Amino acid sequence: MVARRAPRPANQPGGHATEEQLSRYVTDASAQLMWIEVHLDRCAPCRARLSTLVHERDPGTAGLINRVGERLAAQVAAEAPPAARRRSVGWAARWAAPSALPWLAMSVLTIVISFGFDLLARRSGAANPPLLLLLAPVAPLLAVAASWGPQVDPVHELVATSPRAGLAMVLQRTTAMLAVVLPLLLVLGAVTGTSPARWLLPCVAFTTLTLALGSAVGLPAAAGVLGGGWLVLAVIPAVVTERMPPPMAHRAMPLWALVTVLAAAVVVLRRQAYHTGLAPRPPEAIQNTARYENER
Repeated sequence: MVARRAPRPANQPGGHATEEQLSRYVTDASAQLMWIEVHLDRCAPCRARLSTLVHERDPGTAGLINRVGERLAAQVAAEAPPAARRRSVGWAARWAAPSALPWLAMSVLTIVISFGFDLLARRSGAANPPLLLLLAPVAPLLAVAASWGPQVDPVHELVATSPRAGLAMVLQRTTAMLAVVLPLLLVLGAVTGTSPARWLLPCVAFTTLTLALGSAVGLPAAAGVLGGGWLVLAVIPAVVTERMPPPMAHRAMPLWALVTVLAAAVVVLRRQAYHTGLAPRPPEAIQNTARYENER
């Protein structure tokens, strides 16, 4: 039996919610209307219309909201940091988890240490495979692990239940981590003569695999499994035998490309898993939120 696709919301011209949809949201904030929260989070005109509607339909609730808002506004005005700092903190929160900095620092430290060992090996004339090249495919995984999950983010429950939560935020935070790690790898690799052609595609494949496996077991666990497996099966044997592992050979690059494509397909198919956290939304809310974001 083929499931029928839910009808697309009958929005007004310009993508705004209709009066009927807003009225239903005021009187029946059920899971079937959770997609409106996503829209309201991004649309100031609809929030203004919703405020007017609440004042008309339920003056008591509107008065309570106003009193709470005034009290909170007074507290924020007395304790808030400067406006420039508020903007910077808000921008950073969208691009990184609050606790991501230590994990990112560990990734950077791992890269720098491997770079130091490679410099020492070159000076001593050792013929070992470059340690930077061996670790480059999995170097970003520590930072990627900090992008999403209750294990690394103390406010994950709040983030996971917000309208902006989901795969888009995970990808945004992952991109921010890669934007720090990849340029460092490129610069240090150029100094040691390590061509990015041998590690960049495996690095992308491992990152995508982490996102795919992380949709089932969480990003920290996925990064640990994949990074630990690479360390045991590739890095340690290469150091012991002084030979480059077969997965780093040029002939293995098409296989890495295939792995990347398959892992990306899994991420897309399981994208709704990133809409949940320790305090998951109801299944209907997840489906309607994802459908609304796709149809926009």
